[in-house]
Amino acid sequence: MVMIHTDICGPIVPKTFAGEQYFMTVTDDYSRFTEVRLLKRKSGATSELKNFCQLNPSVKKFRCDNGKEYVDGEFLKFANEAGIKIDPSPPYTPCLNGVAER
Repeated sequence: MVMIHTDICGPIVPKTFAGEQYFMTVTDDYSRFTEVRLLKRKSGATSELKNFCQLNPSVKKFRCDNGKEYVDGEFLKFANEAGIKIDPSPPYTPCLNGVAER
């Protein structure tokens, strides 16, 4: 089973030339290989995570903070349909989402 750690950071100042002001890290639990995806808004995380899952069908678990972009709405529905478990850390405990926070 492949587990992914993810976190969204921002807003960053100044914005990129293309207008992105957030970035999302996606880290593989086994290899610690990390990808960084630039986002214009936090709501763009859903489409980026869906694309990531479609490119990597072996993903079965996401460990993340308790952000609503992960645990509410469209991504949660997609994850349930794809059989992907979302493992959010409790609120206000960034140490429990350690890999993504480092």
